[in-house]
Amino acid sequence: MIRLRSDLFRLTTGQYIIDRVGFHNIRNRQQAGLIVMSLKNGIKPSFEAQLRDLNPMHDAILVMVNMGYREKTIEVRTVAGFQFHSMNMI
Repeated sequence: MIRLRSDLFRLTTGQYIIDRVGFHNIRNRQQAGLIVMSLKNGIKPSFEAQLRDLNPMHDAILVMVNMGYREKTIEVRTVAGFQFHSMNMI
């Protein structure tokens, strides 16, 4: 399972969640039934403090869940260079 391969999927404190999790399908661009979440492993954007490295293999993970039956696309302006995990399709 993908979630077992990174400690970024097992954040243990509320502060870790506040510091590391971001949601991207929000506000006026929001699409019904689409969850887009990033898990950051590195610099905290609020004051550029370094976070403890939870996954040396990745700087961040982007999670997308489409609850519908139709393909959806979304622009996430704060991410680049991501690639699908080999187990991306269920």
